[in-house]
Amino acid sequence: MGVSGAAGLGKTARTHELELLARDLGETLPEELLALQVFAVEARYEEGPFCLLLSRSELLFALEERLAGLERQIGPQLSDRP
Repeated sequence: MGVSGAAGLGKTARTHELELLARDLGETLPEELLALQVFAVEARYEEGPFCLLLSRSELLFALEERLAGLERQIGPQLSDRP
């Protein structure tokens, strides 16, 4: 049984797979963000250090920019919900 996507656009099984989550929302993530997937389990259970493709500040900036864009995109949809 699937779980409705954040914007209610589709059904995604419970997952932490970035590509699947993005696809369900009709989004495409850049390679530098998709590359973070390999660190998902390690970063959850270990302190690091991790061999990242970009610096932490560059990754954080990219993630915050993506989040802000998605919030602008789904914000009106969420306010229309009963």
